[in-house]
Amino acid sequence: HKQGGYFRALPVAKTVQQNGPGAWELTTRWSDLDLTDADVEGGEMRIASLGLNWFLTPTFHVNGNYRHIWLDQDGVTGESDGMLWRIVLILE
Repeated sequence: HKQGGYFRALPVAKTVQQNGPGAWELTTRWSDLDLTDADVEGGEMRIASLGLNWFLTPTFHVNGNYRHIWLDQDGVTGESDGMLWRIVLILE
Protein backbone atom coordinates (compact mmCIF):
# COMPACT_ATOMS: atom_id res chain seq x y z
CA HIS A 1 0.00 0.00 0.00
CA LYS A 2 1.50 3.32 -1.09
CA GLN A 3 0.52 6.66 0.32
CA GLY A 4 0.99 9.99 -1.40
CA GLY A 5 1.65 10.88 -5.01
CA TYR A 6 4.89 10.19 -6.81
CA PHE A 7 6.27 11.24 -10.17
CA ARG A 8 7.66 8.16 -11.83
CA ALA A 9 8.82 7.24 -15.29
CA LEU A 10 6.09 5.90 -17.58
CA PRO A 11 6.72 2.32 -18.75
CA VAL A 12 7.22 2.26 -22.53
CA ALA A 13 6.99 -1.17 -24.23
CA LYS A 14 9.49 -0.37 -27.01
CA THR A 15 11.37 2.92 -26.74
CA VAL A 16 12.82 4.95 -29.58
CA GLN A 17 16.27 3.83 -28.36
CA GLN A 18 15.12 0.24 -29.08
CA ASN A 19 13.97 1.26 -32.60
CA GLY A 20 10.36 1.29 -31.39
CA PRO A 21 7.62 3.93 -31.66
CA GLY A 22 7.71 4.91 -27.98
CA ALA A 23 4.27 5.53 -26.46
CA TRP A 24 1.64 7.97 -27.71
CA GLU A 25 -1.17 9.61 -25.74
CA LEU A 26 -4.05 11.77 -27.02
CA THR A 27 -5.71 14.08 -24.50
CA THR A 28 -8.80 16.29 -24.47
CA ARG A 29 -10.26 18.64 -21.88
CA TRP A 30 -13.19 21.03 -21.54
CA SER A 31 -13.18 23.82 -18.93
CA ASP A 32 -16.06 26.11 -18.03
CA LEU A 33 -15.12 28.90 -15.60
CA ASP A 34 -17.16 31.57 -13.84
CA LEU A 35 -14.67 34.40 -13.30
CA THR A 36 -17.09 36.67 -11.40
CA ASP A 37 -16.67 37.00 -7.62
CA ALA A 38 -17.95 39.72 -5.28
CA ASP A 39 -16.98 43.07 -6.89
CA VAL A 40 -15.01 41.51 -9.77
CA GLU A 41 -16.96 41.00 -13.02
CA GLY A 42 -14.67 38.57 -14.82
CA GLY A 43 -17.30 37.00 -17.06
CA GLU A 44 -17.57 33.40 -18.27
CA MET A 45 -14.65 31.55 -19.89
CA ARG A 46 -14.74 28.25 -21.78
CA ILE A 47 -11.63 26.40 -22.94
CA ALA A 48 -11.42 23.42 -25.32
CA SER A 49 -8.04 21.65 -25.27
CA LEU A 50 -6.53 18.96 -27.47
CA GLY A 51 -3.11 17.51 -26.65
CA LEU A 52 -0.64 14.94 -27.93
CA ASN A 53 2.12 13.36 -25.82
CA TRP A 54 4.99 11.28 -27.20
CA PHE A 55 6.99 9.28 -24.68
CA LEU A 56 10.24 8.50 -26.51
CA THR A 57 11.66 6.74 -23.44
CA PRO A 58 10.33 6.31 -19.89
CA THR A 59 12.20 9.46 -18.81
CA PHE A 60 11.93 11.72 -21.88
CA HIS A 61 8.80 12.98 -23.59
CA VAL A 62 7.51 15.79 -25.79
CA ASN A 63 4.00 17.17 -25.66
CA GLY A 64 1.92 19.73 -27.50
CA ASN A 65 -1.39 21.25 -26.43
CA TYR A 66 -3.76 23.38 -28.53
CA ARG A 67 -6.43 25.49 -26.79
CA HIS A 68 -9.37 27.49 -28.10
CA ILE A 69 -10.71 29.99 -25.56
CA TRP A 70 -14.03 31.88 -25.44
CA LEU A 71 -14.65 34.74 -23.00
CA ASP A 72 -18.01 36.42 -22.47
CA GLN A 73 -17.85 39.56 -20.32
CA ASP A 74 -20.35 42.41 -20.05
CA GLY A 75 -22.05 41.45 -23.34
CA VAL A 76 -18.75 41.31 -25.26
CA THR A 77 -17.49 37.99 -26.61
CA GLY A 78 -13.88 37.31 -27.50
CA GLU A 79 -12.02 34.25 -28.78
CA SER A 80 -8.39 33.26 -28.69
CA ASP A 81 -6.17 30.33 -29.70
CA GLY A 82 -3.01 29.12 -28.03
CA MET A 83 -0.39 26.44 -28.53
CA LEU A 84 1.95 25.08 -25.87
CA TRP A 85 4.95 22.80 -26.48
CA ARG A 86 7.00 21.16 -23.75
CA ILE A 87 10.03 18.89 -23.58
CA VAL A 88 10.20 16.89 -20.36
CA LEU A 89 13.28 15.12 -19.02
CA ILE A 90 12.91 13.18 -15.75
CA LEU A 91 16.19 13.03 -13.86
CA GLU A 92 16.39 10.22 -11.35
